[in-house]
Formats: sequence, structure tokens, C-alpha cells
Amino acid sequence: MKTTTPQHQQESPSDATTTEAGDGWSKPPTPGRHHHVPATSSGFELFSCSDSDGYDGRGQQVGVRATRPYGAGEEILRERPCMRICTAHAARSSEEAESKFESALRDGFDSLSSVTAAAVMDLSSYNEQEFDGDTDNAARTPQGIFKTNSYKLGDEVGYGGLFLTVARMNHSCRPNAAHHWRPDLHMMVVHAARDIGVGEEICTCYGPGECRDTEARRSFLRERYSFECECDMCTEGNDAGGDDRMAAIGAFHDTIPLYIHSKPDDEQGIGHPKGPYVAPILHYGYQICLAGLHDEVRASSYLARELV
Repeated sequence: MKTTTPQHQQESPSDATTTEAGDGWSKPPTPGRHHHVPATSSGFELFSCSDSDGYDGRGQQVGVRATRPYGAGEEILRERPCMRICTAHAARSSEEAESKFESALRDGFDSLSSVTAAAVMDLSSYNEQEFDGDTDNAARTPQGIFKTNSYKLGDEVGYGGLFLTVARMNHSCRPNAAHHWRPDLHMMVVHAARDIGVGEEICTCYGPGECRDTEARRSFLRERYSFECECDMCTEGNDAGGDDRMAAIGAFHDTIPLYIHSKPDDEQGIGHPKGPYVAPILHYGYQICLAGLHDEVRASSYLARELV
């Protein structure tokens, strides 16, 4: 039996002599510890968003916003994980799997430098604190913080990574940025999903992955992350037909596989040798390489595979 721990999607930490993490987690600084700092760039900055219009009400006091314009497909940042933890363990019970996960997480956290550990403990933990404007750091644990802020590392089944800057990016159901794990770089890379203006908050999407209406999305986020989403899309609801469009898109996605298998490729005109979703993915890769990375060779490679 293999049990998996669920995963998701920065102010300068103080150089404390000891990092208290609650529930007995304590680590004095030791030479040779893994040291990571939040990613920095002249193109974005961290800011206090508790009083901003885009505040989502979940207690996240810090966000990321653009300090220069970004074009759709342009790379915003790339970041290495400060912690990379196995989240799926062979076990005879969920309790045993949770114990193994906590042990692995403890080892990972204990390997961090004091500065990096302090930065980790400054992140939110959705089920370990009350968001009443007065956060209680002592109530947070590395385990809760990792479960709240970690990302699955692409196809590396059973592994999650914690990224100090990506974790500061707040959620929007209509995000302007998208992240993906680059196994060749061992880094999380974030690209602009659309044009982003100066001063605009950079947001990713925590889920759900399916096309759902406002209430279903809010229900997912409430259950998974304990916050009520107040992004533009959820605030708008179906006033401009957003929920209706999501239902239509979802229905269209559901019918594509049936349509693909019901007619030959030359009749339907939307088939692809590797499956119905491969062509648009390759096209996105072409756009990112051309507009974001300015890599014409790699862009041509994506385009050639798209047009086979």
C-alpha cells in the first residue's frame, strides 16, 4: 500500500540564532547546512497585500507584483526548491505513511541553514493558524507549511518541492502566470500567461484543474486551503456569463476524446498522432520559446512537432 501526502502552488528573513518551528522543531545554525534565499529580480518585488484590492482573505500578508511589463509567454522567474521531500511512502496504513513523511520532512528541515529555515517558517500554514490579522508563528510546523505551499515536481511521482518565492504568489482563478517544473534544470519556472502591467500582482492558480463554476471553485479552495476566494473571477461570478462559459468549455473538453475516436483524423481535422491535447501544448511551447526565451531553435523544434 502506498499513501501519498497531498500538495498544492517574501520578506527578508532575520538571521536568527535559533529557528523555533513549533511542536519541538528547533534547529540551531550549523556550518554546512543547505542555504537557499528567495529568488530576486529587477522585474518583480514582494509586497504587503493585506490591504490591497486583490487580497483574498486567507491571511497571506505577502504577494509578488511586477515592477516592469511582461509580455505573454515571457519568463518571470526560475527557482530551485529549498526542500525536496518524498511524499509517497510504502506503508501498511495511512498513519505509518504519515509518520514516514514527517520523518523525511524533519530531516529535510534540519538540513536547512537558520536563514532558510526562518524563511520557510514565515510562510503560511492553512490548517495551523487563525487568520484574524494576528498570526501565531508558534502554531505553525514545517509539516503544515510544506503541505500548504509545496508543489508536485512534474512527473516525479511521490516528490514535492517547496519554493520560497513561488510560494508567495497568491491565487487567482483567472491567473496571469503559470508555473511548471523543469527536470532538466531542477527548477520551477514561471511564465506570464498573458500581458502583465507594472504594479500588477503576479498570481498563479492553485486549482481545481477542471472547469468549474464559481461555487465549485470556492468550495475546492475552501476545503483544500481554508480560504474564501475573492479573486476577480469569483467576485464577478456569472454576471458576465463566466460560469456559463466554464460549463461550455468543460463540456467541450469532455466531448473531444469521444469525437477523436469517432472519426478518422483526416475527417475531423483536429487529431494528432500523440493525442488530442498534444498539439496545443506544443504550440504553447513554441510561443514560450519564441516570445519568452527568444530561442528560435527550440521554438522551431516545438513547431515542427506540432505540425507533424
